[in-house]
Amino acid sequence: MGRKGKAKAAGETAGSTETVSEWWRELKDDDPITLEPLNELDVPPFALASGIAGSGTKHYFDPVALASYVTRRGIFENPLTREPLSYDECCQLDSHLKRHVPDCRDFRVADALELQRSIKIK
Repeated sequence: MGRKGKAKAAGETAGSTETVSEWWRELKDDDPITLEPLNELDVPPFALASGIAGSGTKHYFDPVALASYVTRRGIFENPLTREPLSYDECCQLDSHLKRHVPDCRDFRVADALELQRSIKIK
């Protein structure tokens, strides 16, 4: 997933030599999907905020594990709160993956959500 050997070296971003703060090294939580410590990820975790308009608690996830979880199951919701993911959140996850884990599979989370919505409408 977003673990060692799957991403750019710590401190690098895709197509850039800019240094990224490794703020997630201070996190004490485990990823809710993989149950691995978030502070051991090679890339920043992806945050989903609960509550109205994302005003509540932030839940952090291994971005690759989250993209895989929602697209393979076709359940576009926060795995912890079961709140539906918005199209914008799916686009943000796609962007996060492209920036921090450019060598991972292209999940196209936003496209998968739109496809699911179009099928349900018919």
